[in-house]
Amino acid sequence: MRGLGTRLPLVCIAVAGAASVLGHTGRMGGSRTAEEWSLLVSTHWLANHLDEPDVVVLHVGRDSTAYLAGHIPGARFLPIQQVVVERDELPNELPPVADLVTVFEALGVSNDSRIVLYGDFRGLWAARVLFTLDYLGLGTRTAVLNGGLEEWRGEGLPLLHKAHEGVHEDHAQNHARVDPFTDRKSTRLNSSHSSVSRM
Repeated sequence: MRGLGTRLPLVCIAVAGAASVLGHTGRMGGSRTAEEWSLLVSTHWLANHLDEPDVVVLHVGRDSTAYLAGHIPGARFLPIQQVVVERDELPNELPPVADLVTVFEALGVSNDSRIVLYGDFRGLWAARVLFTLDYLGLGTRTAVLNGGLEEWRGEGLPLLHKAHEGVHEDHAQNHARVDPFTDRKSTRLNSSHSSVSRM
């Protein structure tokens, strides 16, 4: 995985920059179809879908300080250290796939999840996690929140100041696993339900 890991930060910067710019220049539509799903979702879309059991919101950061200071309701905290490996003091490599699967399953992520990411460091960590999930075969089910927490807060949308208490009960019972692909060149999941479909 080393070769992939060393290339990810530059791509993540581009996505994080796009999310930041688009967050100030316009919002995406409130309703989203499979064909319209992209790398970004609007705050309006997320606010209208927070209660859906397949929607998993992840706040990505180095520590939980910003998360506990105010996060999107239902968001689960993901320490960036759990999904990167540092070499030469740079977080530019990926952990083993099995370790990544364990991390995301503990957060309630499965093959059926619709995953929305935001976080610290101007969205850079969120973008990094997007490409990590894409590596696991969940890229078509993952997006970055357009404008991030700043946009959410600026629109006066609700914030919570305590940690998320657990995975939605229905989600935990019915969607327990992430099944990553076995061939790195493939974008399909190695599961009995075939490949992930677009949201």
